[in-house]
Amino acid sequence: MVTGKQRVDVYKKFNGHCAYCGKEISFDNFHADHIIPKNKGGGNRTDNFYPACHTCNCVKYNMSIDEFREYIFSIPKNIKLKGAFKIMLQIGIIKIENFDRRFYFERVNK
Repeated sequence: MVTGKQRVDVYKKFNGHCAYCGKEISFDNFHADHIIPKNKGGGNRTDNFYPACHTCNCVKYNMSIDEFREYIFSIPKNIKLKGAFKIMLQIGIIKIENFDRRFYFERVNK
């Protein structure tokens, strides 16, 4: 359970941006994500939370940051195998951007 003060402190960590994708998030809608998930021994101290958008928090779920990074990095490789995706890629409807394997929190100063 995140206290009101913790919620404010977590939100401020990255000036209202998701720690993972960097998307701007509102105070009312951000998630306080466990950096080290509770099922992996993480607690509810403020230093174990990052602000996250709904999408990143739900996809990360109970993964560690390294597991999340590997999962995200594997998506383009895995999805390229799908027929509809191949067509959209060939036509130019979608484009795969390079991911330098660094999340927003790793690219900005806190």
